[in-house]
Amino acid sequence: MNNVRAIIIFVVFVFVAGILIFAFSKDNYVEIERINQYVLYEKDVDVCIDKEYEGYLIVCENKYLLRSGLYRVGLVDGIEEELVRFDEIEAYIEYEDAN
Repeated sequence: MNNVRAIIIFVVFVFVAGILIFAFSKDNYVEIERINQYVLYEKDVDVCIDKEYEGYLIVCENKYLLRSGLYRVGLVDGIEEELVRFDEIEAYIEYEDAN
């Protein structure tokens, strides 16, 4: 009985993991760089939304995403939550001086 239970739990785990991986891959995100435990992703978007952060205008901020495991956060939100620093990602994103 314990073996059957272990096999069922394993099958359910593999199924859920497969669904999560497939759901993220269908969003068309492309990995840009690993920064600490987070990965910076980028995807093509139809409508760009620029966002200002401490004197910098991040061009088309909505095309970037930080992800660690199942946790996803936008670029500026990730900087504000101190998940990554701006100087760690500035080489991989488009930005302008907001002044």
